[in-house]
Amino acid sequence: MDIDELIRQPGRETLPRLNPNYKTIPNTTWFGLSESGVSKSLLRIVYSGLLPKGWPTYAEIPPRYRDLWFRQFAQEYNWDSGLTGRVKISFDRYATRYYSGRIKTKAQSETNSKNKRSDRGGKGAYVHNLGSTSLLSREPNEGNPVDAFALLKSAHTNKQTGEIQDSLIKDVCDLVLSRPEQMTSSQPKILNLKMDLLLSPTP
Repeated sequence: MDIDELIRQPGRETLPRLNPNYKTIPNTTWFGLSESGVSKSLLRIVYSGLLPKGWPTYAEIPPRYRDLWFRQFAQEYNWDSGLTGRVKISFDRYATRYYSGRIKTKAQSETNSKNKRSDRGGKGAYVHNLGSTSLLSREPNEGNPVDAFALLKSAHTNKQTGEIQDSLIKDVCDLVLSRPEQMTSSQPKILNLKMDLLLSPTP
Protein backbone atom coordinates (compact mmCIF):
# COMPACT_ATOMS: atom_id res chain seq x y z
CA MET A 1 0.00 0.00 0.00
CA ASP A 2 1.54 3.31 -1.03
CA ILE A 3 1.15 6.57 0.90
CA ASP A 4 -1.72 7.89 -1.21
CA GLU A 5 -3.66 4.69 -0.61
CA LEU A 6 -2.86 4.90 3.08
CA ILE A 7 -4.16 8.44 3.55
CA ARG A 8 -7.41 7.51 1.76
CA GLN A 9 -8.17 4.74 4.24
CA PRO A 10 -11.34 5.16 6.32
CA GLY A 11 -11.12 6.10 9.98
CA ARG A 12 -8.49 8.81 9.52
CA GLU A 13 -10.88 11.71 9.80
CA THR A 14 -9.82 12.52 13.37
CA LEU A 15 -6.13 12.90 12.53
CA PRO A 16 -4.66 16.43 12.29
CA ARG A 17 -4.92 17.60 8.69
CA LEU A 18 -2.02 19.19 6.80
CA ASN A 19 -2.40 21.87 4.17
CA PRO A 20 0.05 24.61 3.11
CA ASN A 21 -2.94 26.97 2.86
CA TYR A 22 -3.74 26.51 6.53
CA LYS A 23 -4.43 30.23 6.94
CA THR A 24 -7.48 30.06 4.68
CA ILE A 25 -8.57 26.44 5.14
CA PRO A 26 -10.11 25.80 8.58
CA ASN A 27 -8.89 22.99 10.82
CA THR A 28 -5.61 22.47 9.00
CA THR A 29 -1.99 23.02 9.97
CA TRP A 30 1.44 22.83 8.41
CA PHE A 31 5.14 22.32 9.06
CA GLY A 32 6.96 24.89 11.17
CA LEU A 33 3.98 25.97 13.24
CA SER A 34 4.68 25.67 16.94
CA GLU A 35 1.12 24.67 17.74
CA SER A 36 0.88 22.03 15.02
CA GLY A 37 2.80 19.29 16.83
CA VAL A 38 4.55 18.39 13.56
CA SER A 39 8.00 19.15 14.94
CA LYS A 40 7.43 16.93 17.98
CA SER A 41 6.22 14.14 15.72
CA LEU A 42 9.30 14.46 13.51
CA LEU A 43 11.62 14.47 16.51
CA ARG A 44 10.02 11.30 17.85
CA ILE A 45 10.51 9.62 14.48
CA VAL A 46 14.10 10.78 14.00
CA TYR A 47 15.07 9.59 17.48
CA SER A 48 12.90 6.45 17.37
CA GLY A 49 15.68 3.98 16.66
CA LEU A 50 14.04 2.74 13.46
CA LEU A 51 17.39 2.85 11.67
CA PRO A 52 19.67 -0.21 11.86
CA LYS A 53 22.69 2.12 12.00
CA GLY A 54 23.60 5.78 11.67
CA TRP A 55 24.40 7.55 8.41
CA PRO A 56 26.38 10.81 8.21
CA THR A 57 23.50 12.75 6.64
CA TYR A 58 19.80 12.33 6.03
CA ALA A 59 20.39 12.21 2.27
CA GLU A 60 22.63 9.16 2.74
CA ILE A 61 19.96 7.18 4.55
CA PRO A 62 18.69 4.50 2.13
CA PRO A 63 15.32 5.44 0.58
CA ARG A 64 13.55 2.49 2.17
CA TYR A 65 14.29 3.84 5.65
CA ARG A 66 13.36 7.41 4.75
CA ASP A 67 10.12 6.04 3.31
CA LEU A 68 9.58 4.14 6.55
CA TRP A 69 9.87 7.40 8.48
CA PHE A 70 7.44 9.11 6.14
CA ARG A 71 4.97 6.24 6.47
CA GLN A 72 5.26 6.53 10.25
CA PHE A 73 4.52 10.24 9.93
CA ALA A 74 1.43 9.43 7.83
CA GLN A 75 0.11 7.39 10.76
CA GLU A 76 -0.14 10.61 12.75
CA TYR A 77 -1.22 13.16 10.12
CA ASN A 78 -3.58 13.22 7.19
CA TRP A 79 -3.75 15.31 3.99
CA ASP A 80 -5.38 15.34 0.58
CA SER A 81 -3.72 12.88 -1.79
CA GLY A 82 -2.91 15.68 -4.22
CA LEU A 83 -0.64 17.23 -1.57
CA THR A 84 1.55 14.18 -0.95
CA GLY A 85 4.41 15.60 -3.02
CA ARG A 86 4.49 18.87 -1.09
CA VAL A 87 4.12 17.11 2.22
CA LYS A 88 7.04 14.82 1.36
CA ILE A 89 9.26 17.75 0.35
CA SER A 90 8.54 19.57 3.62
CA PHE A 91 8.93 16.36 5.60
CA ASP A 92 12.36 15.74 4.07
CA ARG A 93 13.45 19.32 4.71
CA TYR A 94 12.60 19.19 8.40
CA ALA A 95 13.80 15.60 8.82
CA THR A 96 17.15 16.67 7.36
CA ARG A 97 17.42 19.42 9.96
CA TYR A 98 16.48 17.22 12.90
CA TYR A 99 18.62 14.31 11.75
CA SER A 100 21.61 16.64 11.48
CA GLY A 101 20.93 17.75 15.05
CA ARG A 102 20.78 14.12 16.15
CA ILE A 103 24.16 13.36 14.55
CA LYS A 104 25.77 16.42 16.15
CA THR A 105 24.31 15.47 19.54
CA LYS A 106 25.61 11.92 19.21
CA ALA A 107 29.06 13.12 18.13
CA GLN A 108 29.24 15.52 21.09
CA SER A 109 28.10 12.77 23.44
CA GLU A 110 30.79 10.42 22.15
CA THR A 111 33.41 13.15 22.52
CA ASN A 112 32.32 13.84 26.08
CA SER A 113 32.34 10.14 26.87
CA LYS A 114 35.81 9.78 25.38
CA ASN A 115 37.03 12.73 27.42
CA LYS A 116 35.66 11.18 30.58
CA ARG A 117 37.41 7.87 29.83
CA SER A 118 40.69 9.53 28.81
CA ASP A 119 43.61 8.58 31.01
CA ARG A 120 45.41 11.85 30.13
CA GLY A 121 48.77 10.24 29.57
CA GLY A 122 48.45 7.77 32.43
CA LYS A 123 47.09 10.30 34.91
CA GLY A 124 43.66 8.66 34.99
CA ALA A 125 40.18 10.03 34.33
CA TYR A 126 39.31 13.58 35.41
CA VAL A 127 37.91 13.49 38.97
CA HIS A 128 36.19 16.40 40.71
CA ASN A 129 33.22 17.19 42.94
CA LEU A 130 31.70 19.92 40.76
CA GLY A 131 28.78 17.99 39.35
CA SER A 132 27.81 19.21 35.87
CA THR A 133 28.62 22.92 36.42
CA SER A 134 31.91 24.75 36.23
CA LEU A 135 33.45 25.84 39.49
CA LEU A 136 34.01 29.43 38.43
CA SER A 137 30.39 29.85 37.45
CA ARG A 138 29.28 28.23 40.71
CA GLU A 139 31.53 30.41 42.88
CA PRO A 140 30.98 34.10 41.94
CA ASN A 141 32.52 35.20 45.28
CA GLU A 142 30.10 38.16 45.44
CA GLY A 143 31.99 40.13 42.78
CA ASN A 144 35.38 39.86 44.52
CA PRO A 145 38.46 38.41 42.80
CA VAL A 146 38.40 34.63 42.88
CA ASP A 147 41.31 32.77 44.48
CA ALA A 148 41.73 30.29 41.66
CA PHE A 149 44.15 28.06 43.53
CA ALA A 150 41.89 27.77 46.58
CA LEU A 151 38.94 26.95 44.37
CA LEU A 152 40.99 24.40 42.47
CA LYS A 153 41.89 22.58 45.66
CA SER A 154 38.35 22.76 46.98
CA ALA A 155 36.89 21.34 43.79
CA HIS A 156 39.15 18.29 43.81
CA THR A 157 39.55 17.50 47.49
CA ASN A 158 37.65 14.50 48.79
CA LYS A 159 35.59 15.79 51.70
CA GLN A 160 35.90 12.51 53.58
CA THR A 161 39.60 11.83 53.16
CA GLY A 162 40.87 15.37 52.69
CA GLU A 163 42.97 14.15 49.76
CA ILE A 164 43.03 15.54 46.21
CA GLN A 165 41.41 12.82 44.12
CA ASP A 166 42.76 13.73 40.69
CA SER A 167 46.45 12.91 40.26
CA LEU A 168 47.01 15.53 37.57
CA ILE A 169 45.39 18.26 39.67
CA LYS A 170 47.47 17.10 42.64
CA ASP A 171 50.62 17.60 40.56
CA VAL A 172 49.48 21.13 39.67
CA CYS A 173 48.75 21.94 43.30
CA ASP A 174 52.12 20.55 44.42
CA LEU A 175 53.83 22.67 41.79
CA VAL A 176 52.06 25.83 42.96
CA LEU A 177 52.88 25.10 46.60
CA SER A 178 56.51 24.47 45.74
CA ARG A 179 56.82 27.78 43.89
CA PRO A 180 54.25 30.07 45.53
CA GLU A 181 55.81 33.40 44.58
CA GLN A 182 56.62 32.44 41.02
CA MET A 183 53.25 30.84 40.31
CA THR A 184 50.92 33.23 42.13
CA SER A 185 52.72 36.56 42.01
CA SER A 186 54.90 36.84 38.94
CA GLN A 187 52.55 34.88 36.70
CA PRO A 188 48.99 35.44 38.01
CA LYS A 189 47.46 35.67 34.55
CA ILE A 190 49.06 32.39 33.49
CA LEU A 191 47.89 30.72 36.66
CA ASN A 192 44.33 31.94 36.18
CA LEU A 193 44.36 30.71 32.58
CA LYS A 194 45.48 27.30 33.78
CA MET A 195 42.72 27.30 36.37
CA ASP A 196 40.10 28.25 33.77
CA LEU A 197 41.15 25.30 31.64
CA LEU A 198 41.29 22.87 34.53
CA LEU A 199 38.02 24.03 36.07
CA SER A 200 35.97 23.35 32.93
CA PRO A 201 34.49 19.93 33.77
CA THR A 202 33.59 17.47 31.07
CA PRO A 203 29.73 17.53 30.77
